Amino acid sequence: MASVGSQKAALEEVQKGLAQGAVVDHLVAQAAVEAHRELTVQTRVELGTEELAVALPHDSDLTGRLNRALSALQEDGTLDTLAEQYGLTGGLISG
Repeated sequence: MASVGSQKAALEEVQKGLAQGAVVDHLVAQAAVEAHRELTVQTRVELGTEELAVALPHDSDLTGRLNRALSALQEDGTLDTLAEQYGLTGGLISG
């Protein structure tokens, strides 16, 4: 296993035959497959847990909107439903 600088670079190595596969974001993989029909996407690969975050500048206009949207999703049960659907019920963090 090797590390490269970007998801694009990882996919280019696969396309050139320099790597047997690459681990990239699902949407990036789907776009690559649409552009390069010789590639395929293998889903359901378990790699362990991964925590994600959203980073915004301190003065971003999106901060309040994002926080309100996440709060609404938490309050109406949508986050719990999604967590259950994807087997992530132990991974929700609120605060």
